[in-house]
Amino acid sequence: MRTLILFLSLSFAASVAAQERNYESKTTVMEFRGKFIRWEAKKNPDGTWNDVFKDIKGNLISEFERNFMIGNEKLGSLTFKSTFLTSMVGGETPSLFLATGAGSFPGFGENPEFREYTGITLEQIRNMRLAVWDLADFPPDEMVDICVRAATTEDAEELAALGEDRLSIFRELTQRSEAVILAELSPEQIQKLWELEWQMPGNSASTDGEDVFIGFERYNALDLSEEQQKRLAALKKEFIQAAPEILKLRGKEGGQKLVEFVKATREKVKGTLTDAQKAKLEQLLAEKPQFLTKPAAPPPKKEDNYEWLDRAWQPGDPLPPGAIPPPPPAGRFPRPK
Repeated sequence: MRTLILFLSLSFAASVAAQERNYESKTTVMEFRGKFIRWEAKKNPDGTWNDVFKDIKGNLISEFERNFMIGNEKLGSLTFKSTFLTSMVGGETPSLFLATGAGSFPGFGENPEFREYTGITLEQIRNMRLAVWDLADFPPDEMVDICVRAATTEDAEELAALGEDRLSIFRELTQRSEAVILAELSPEQIQKLWELEWQMPGNSASTDGEDVFIGFERYNALDLSEEQQKRLAALKKEFIQAAPEILKLRGKEGGQKLVEFVKATREKVKGTLTDAQKAKLEQLLAEKPQFLTKPAAPPPKKEDNYEWLDRAWQPGDPLPPGAIPPPPPAGRFPRPK
């Protein structure tokens, strides 16, 4: 569920040119502190680079915002193998935002069909949304500081340390998100969310146009036995140990080997399933709930309808009985710079 710049000074362009760029042109768009910022990089015929930084309205962005984008790009390149492996393996729980929403993704928690399908109650959606408000200030200040620092240094050791700090923040946020799911939902409800993870369009990992997402835990949607869970855990461990060597390979050959490795792993996982489980998986992929393809329209907003609190509720305020807070916006607490 799932990238979105006026001429820059020579001194700033020089700081960007020190990075390794394995592309001829690139556009990166990020949601940052409540707005979308854009970096367009294009290689000139003489080997120099033209870097343009604007928001999506065409306005110049600040030096602080530019440094965040540059630092994030540098650290993302350093930690790519680790984060890409994580994206292939998938999370330990279904996505919290599938039910609650955040930013531009509203989630399905307000949809009665979703709640009927999953057995998740409005009270549970309420509790999880309150927790999401504590998670959704992304990127957090600590990560912003790390990326800005990375933009202004070329020291390899310092960059490596900053990359690890950035990964640690990602891991912490992931663990907090998973804790919310585990604390609020029953195993049966979590299994229903795993079913939806199979049915949602688009996944988090691809190479050369090939889907390389495995998502080991989502196989729990198929009522795995204890023995099957052990075998799946062993295959997951085997994949995590072997994948880094393949990710070291570059170019088309590396991409092909990765695709082949993922396909082979999927076949091993499929080999652990019974005929009935394979049939259930085929059914899940073929018969998607209507709310996934055609979400229900929200009810009209009224001052006395506290299920929709965009204007009435603020973080920290008490909620009226039975009410749920709205999904939190992304990066809701702008920090002046």
